Amino acid sequence: MLRRAPCVNFNEKDELQKRFVRRVSCVDIEPPAHFVPHGAGFVGACTSGLAWGMCPQQLVARELESGELVEVLPGSRLDMDLYWQSWRLSLGWLDDFSAMLKRRARSSLD
Repeated sequence: MLRRAPCVNFNEKDELQKRFVRRVSCVDIEPPAHFVPHGAGFVGACTSGLAWGMCPQQLVARELESGELVEVLPGSRLDMDLYWQSWRLSLGWLDDFSAMLKRRARSSLD
């Protein structure tokens, strides 16, 4: 199924779907792919049935609950490390945002 089912990638560098397929099938498969470099558009490609893709669980919780989206392989996950990168230049609002992001990340990881 995963060999022929089209997937959606954010861009040419996005290998999440390929990594997921390799993890669950133990083989390198390159399914047909669409590129949708927009968060809402990416999810829209999945909800419309155009393709399957790896979506952050918190981003699609409502769609999963309603049945608009379903898990390709229920219970299978691919956890990703996320990094926050910002300029060394102090920009005021960006410094405030960075501090808030760090607080929220720390509290959600505790």
